[in-house]
Amino acid sequence: MISLATAIYEKGTLRLLTPVSLPERARVRVQIQEEDKMRDDVQRAIAILEASGVVKPLKQPQGVKTITPTRRAELAHLYAAGGPLSEVIIAERDAR
Repeated sequence: MISLATAIYEKGTLRLLTPVSLPERARVRVQIQEEDKMRDDVQRAIAILEASGVVKPLKQPQGVKTITPTRRAELAHLYAAGGPLSEVIIAERDAR
């Protein structure tokens, strides 16, 4: 199983911000990449794809307000309270 989770490094440990579905004492492989670096890599990849004509630049809709990263994280935490969407869907299917 491959999963992506966001974590915060505090006092020498990584604290996951979202729950993961793992059995107790499961061994995992962790690749650590700072979010700012990931954003830079994504922006660079998008610029290359746009320059080569593979994708068109995204246009922001007029009059639409964007939310701050802090507010986005608050909403993600709020709506992830039931667990990952994939697990919610699986549970719903199993209940049928």
